[in-house]
Amino acid sequence: MIHAINKGKTSIELKEDTKTSMILGSLLHLPTTIFWQILRRACKDEHILPRLCGKINSIEFWPEWSAQGEYNDKITNSNRVEPDVFISFEDFDLIIEVKLYDGNGQYEEQWCNEINSYHNEYGENKKLYFIALGGNENLNFGRNSNIEIIKCSWVNLMIEVETCKNEIVEHKYNLGIEDSLLRILQDLIDIFNYFGVVDSWLENIDFKKYKIDLYNIL
Repeated sequence: MIHAINKGKTSIELKEDTKTSMILGSLLHLPTTIFWQILRRACKDEHILPRLCGKINSIEFWPEWSAQGEYNDKITNSNRVEPDVFISFEDFDLIIEVKLYDGNGQYEEQWCNEINSYHNEYGENKKLYFIALGGNENLNFGRNSNIEIIKCSWVNLMIEVETCKNEIVEHKYNLGIEDSLLRILQDLIDIFNYFGVVDSWLENIDFKKYKIDLYNIL
C-alpha cells in the first residue's frame, strides 16, 4: 500500500484507524521478539513491561467488548467498548489505545472503560498491561484500576524502528532473514513519514545509545 501511495497511484485519509492498521499491522509482521523489543523500548517506562514477551496467542484490532457484566458499574459506555489493539501473549495480555497525533487526546475515562470491559471479557486471571500510544500530554506513567498506564509517543516508536534498521545494517548478521526485515522496517519508516512523523532530524541521533541486541534476538 505505501508504495502505491508514494507513487501517487492511490491515497488514504490521514485517520487514526488507518495509522493504527498501517503502522502496528506492519510492526506485527516482524518476528515477535523484534516487535516487542521495538515497542517496549519506545515506551518511556519500559522497565514496567516484561523484558521477554513469549509467544503471541492472538491479535485483534478493534475488538468489541461488552460494557455489561461484573464491572459494568465502572464503565460509562452503555453497550460496548472498543480498544484499538488487543494482543494476548502467553503470560500476559496487552491493550494498546492509539491517538492520531502526539500531544493530546488520551483520557482516563477511556482507559478505565477498556480495562474494566477487558475484565468483563477475560476476568482477572492474567496480568494486563496497557500502552497509551500517541495523544499524551506527558510520558509519565499513570495508574487506573491498579493497572499501570504506560505511555508511548509516535516519535519514540519511529526512533526505535530506525534504530533497529541501523543495527541490522551495521552488524550485517548474515543470518538469511535480515533483508526481509530491512524491507519491513523501511516500509514502516515510509509510513511514519506519510503520517507526518519525519525522520530527517534523526540523522544526529547516536543510535548506539539505543542499541537493540538483534544478535541474541535473531
